[in-house]
Amino acid sequence: MLLALAGCGEDGGGGAGGGAAGGASQTPSYATDIEPIFISDQGCYCHNMEGLGAPFNLLPGEGYGNIVNVASQQVPSMLLVAPGSLNDSYLWIKMQNTQTEVGGGGQKMPPGFSLTVEELDLVGRWIAGGAAP
Repeated sequence: MLLALAGCGEDGGGGAGGGAAGGASQTPSYATDIEPIFISDQGCYCHNMEGLGAPFNLLPGEGYGNIVNVASQQVPSMLLVAPGSLNDSYLWIKMQNTQTEVGGGGQKMPPGFSLTVEELDLVGRWIAGGAAP
């Protein structure tokens, strides 16, 4: 119901975009580092096309406003992305497949596909670092 980051990932290896991916000490930004993961060639097709099952889109220029400080539909008391807090970010919890522990449901995101360790680290650092645009 909430998140179907189906197939999100890069078609190449290691890190997204050209920003913080290369420097672990830098705080990632959505536009430079996270959006490229969400709109890659393998695509987040449930969130990048109209008329599919996802309740919001991650299209270029629109995704940030649709997930940061926005309540989750599955667990309305949680935000999809709570800047600065992985434990309060339902997107992160779905990516870790621990959604049932907070009263959520559905499947791990993205379903049927795994982000690389580097991509997961980047998303986690982005959220924990304040979810910069």
